[in-house]
Amino acid sequence: MRKIFLILLAAFVLAACNRSTTGGNGDEGSYAILAKVNGESYIYEGDEGAIKDTDGIDQQIGTIQRKLKPSKTPNELESNYFPAGSKIYSVKGTELIIIEDEESGKQILMKILKQ
Repeated sequence: MRKIFLILLAAFVLAACNRSTTGGNGDEGSYAILAKVNGESYIYEGDEGAIKDTDGIDQQIGTIQRKLKPSKTPNELESNYFPAGSKIYSVKGTELIIIEDEESGKQILMKILKQ
């Protein structure tokens, strides 16, 4: 009886370790929030609270044209988080941008430096 219990326990543990953490379609999990604007890639830096630490919004420089799956890398005016129609603004005196949509509000993204 004890051997059967140990075999079942081992099988259960191995089966649990082998489970996919993505939920099956490969898009769940943790992905960086990305957008591409004027040929530059940007990554999420902070929300509306962090905007107080900047000189403020300069001007609108574009609009997100297409929302991609979280696992995809955006092309020009695309994001893997923000919906189509989200407004993109420059931030005075910085290489930051702000993307604003109705659901998330204003979010700061910083330029990804090329190596």
